[in-house]
Order: sequence, then C-alpha cells, then structure tokens
Amino acid sequence: LTQSKVALVEVDLQQEWYAHERRLNELGVEVGPGIELVRRNPVDGGMALWVPSGTFSMGERLGDRDEKPVHQVYIDAFYMDVYPVTQGQFQRFVRETGYRLGQWEARPDADDHPVVEVSWEDAVNYCQWAGKRLPTEAEWEKAARGVDGRSYPWGEDFEPDRACVLGRGFDGTAPVGNFKAGASPYGLHDMAGNVWEWAADYYAEDYYNWCPLKNPYGPDSGEHNVLRGG
Repeated sequence: LTQSKVALVEVDLQQEWYAHERRLNELGVEVGPGIELVRRNPVDGGMALWVPSGTFSMGERLGDRDEKPVHQVYIDAFYMDVYPVTQGQFQRFVRETGYRLGQWEARPDADDHPVVEVSWEDAVNYCQWAGKRLPTEAEWEKAARGVDGRSYPWGEDFEPDRACVLGRGFDGTAPVGNFKAGASPYGLHDMAGNVWEWAADYYAEDYYNWCPLKNPYGPDSGEHNVLRGG
C-alpha cells in the first residue's frame, strides 16, 4: 500500500482493502489519502467497509405507501459490516456479558449463519457491547443499492440465485456471504434475502413525506422500529 494512503494495514485485511479500493474507483469515487477503507472490530471480529458520503435516491416509485415519495438524501460517510451478525458472534456476546434474551436460542452447528429472533433492544445492546451502532434506514438503503436507484443490490431485476430465498437449497438461513454474486455496489453481503435486519430508526408510515434530506435518523419516537432486507 502506498504510504500516502495508509501507514499499516493488517495482513488479513489487505486483500479486502485492495478489492474495496478497486470497487470504489469503478463507481467513480475518489478515495483521498488517509481514509481507512476497511476496519476490523476488536471485540466481535467483524469486518466493516467504508461507504462514501454523497447523495442517493431513497424510496421506490412502484413500492408501498411507506416507500414513497422517492427523494434525494445526503449521507455522510460511514462504515457498514460486510456480513450480518452471526450466531457465533452473538453467542460470544451472551456468554461474555450474561445478557438475558427473550426468544433467542443458540442454534447448534450454525455459528456462521446470521443470528435470528433477536429484538431491536437485543440488537442495540449487542452493538453497545461491540462498540458499534445500528445503521439508520437511509444508511442501510444506500449501502444496499448504491446511488443509481437500482431495485436490488446487484441490479434492477430479481435473480434468485443471488440471494438466500425460498427454494434455493437452504431450509432457513444460509451462512453469511454465501451468495457472493448478490453483494451490493459497496461489497456488502446478504442485504437481500437470508434475514430481516434492524435499522436504528423508529418507524412512521409517512416519514418520507417530511424527513430531513441530510442524514435522516427517523422519527423521534414510535411504536415500532424499521426492518430492512428480508
């Protein structure tokens, strides 16, 4: 790596660093000096990629009422984990903290599958333990679809071979990152198929009609929280 970019990158992250730099260059993103393109979380071992700042089209013209209207949103740069939190990572959280849960139970022989049946509060507590946070809904959508308005992480047309969906050989969830061809423009996996994912926001059906157009973080209160993916 050139000294102008970074002084030291962990050996196991170098390949992903180069891949992400190429990916961003293909998207027309100029990567300035000193930007840390890849991070390893020291608590849960998760790997996160840098998502650049900028404007993207949020919402879906042909979607449900709560997906309209399509609007331009500016998001500051942020980091997003490459994969959903796994059963193995969540079991470590429970083991090390003694955290008590409601519906969640450890699944044998599924350490590399995404964790399921965790509440929004469970997810927030996990993030606090790991020194992370949940993404906002706007951050999640930008990370999933990029800036060209595509309907799926890989493009405009639904292609079932690119995601863990019914009938693709798995009885339930698949190991994270198993569908590499389904990665988002920023190299993030399982943002379609496999599991629903929590966002930080409270949910309001009409939020897109009055949300701020820079770094929206959702309503100040609500009865439910936003789920994305599926």
